[in-house]
Amino acid sequence: MSRRRVVVHTVVNNPFRFGLVVTARTLFEQNPDLDIEYRVLYHDEISPLDIEHREWIRSHVPNVEFVHVDIAPYANIFRLRDEVFRTPKRLWAAFLILDAFRASSEDAAVICLDCDMICTGPLGPEIFIEKGFAAVEARSQSGKPLGFFNTGVMAIGRDHRGEDVFERIMSISDTSAYVPTSGKADQAVLSLFLRPDNAISLPPRYNVTRRQMPSKGVLAELIEREAVFFHYVGAKPWSVSLDPRDHDNDEALALWDETVSRLFSLDEQIEYFRFFRSEARRDAMAFALRPMEMAPSERIAIQIVRALRNIVRPLLFWRRSGF
Repeated sequence: MSRRRVVVHTVVNNPFRFGLVVTARTLFEQNPDLDIEYRVLYHDEISPLDIEHREWIRSHVPNVEFVHVDIAPYANIFRLRDEVFRTPKRLWAAFLILDAFRASSEDAAVICLDCDMICTGPLGPEIFIEKGFAAVEARSQSGKPLGFFNTGVMAIGRDHRGEDVFERIMSISDTSAYVPTSGKADQAVLSLFLRPDNAISLPPRYNVTRRQMPSKGVLAELIEREAVFFHYVGAKPWSVSLDPRDHDNDEALALWDETVSRLFSLDEQIEYFRFFRSEARRDAMAFALRPMEMAPSERIAIQIVRALRNIVRPLLFWRRSGF
């Protein structure tokens, strides 16, 4: 019996390369019976992925293809990005996942994944849709449904992909239904015409977000929910955040670090934490360059966060790894 073919689309830039490997490797681990291919979308300006990083990814992720996205058709989407969605530059790359809708009607399941997730369970039949569009409805921290999809995990049926579908997305003009809380990038675009009331809602276990989790007992909660993907929405494990929603997440960070230590060699772990420190410095500098927007207490807090992330967390990582 032939294995089911699954084509995963994801957008990656240089900082997200480690996240991609964690997401992909855990996906392969949890789904040994699937024939999984990866299509990594990037663009030299909007989502740069240097050639040496592409080669590094290729050495860690089997069956991977790199696609440099042609952004010429995105002119209208980028106009909406600037005039309607007011998308911050750090989120521009996310629009490129819309290229997944160009996928031909090939004999494969097409899914889209963010690359800031750990796959914690096998994919089930509900994600292998023949027709339609499927994703998990976004929820508040308290669990309230929000009426739009979180596009971190998507499945695209054959009737919802192809050049004609892609062109319709690119040419969208009516944004009267746009709600700012629905997102600022690809999620904003898709929420204009694909919503839980007219598309398929995947079970919540397919996209369990870090902000929905308790500060303690994270692993037990993931098991109880039978989570398929644990999604690090908000601050990434390699970045700094002062958002209160990203605080009290030590167990979630520890789970990420343990996964890194299991998947990467010692030299790669060292490279990861060098990268981690450089990102922390970059984030701290970004905050420092906006002093008028921050209260003195916040400027002190970023220094504390930076110290903890640059010193304490790596020490805990090495201790857990047994080095």
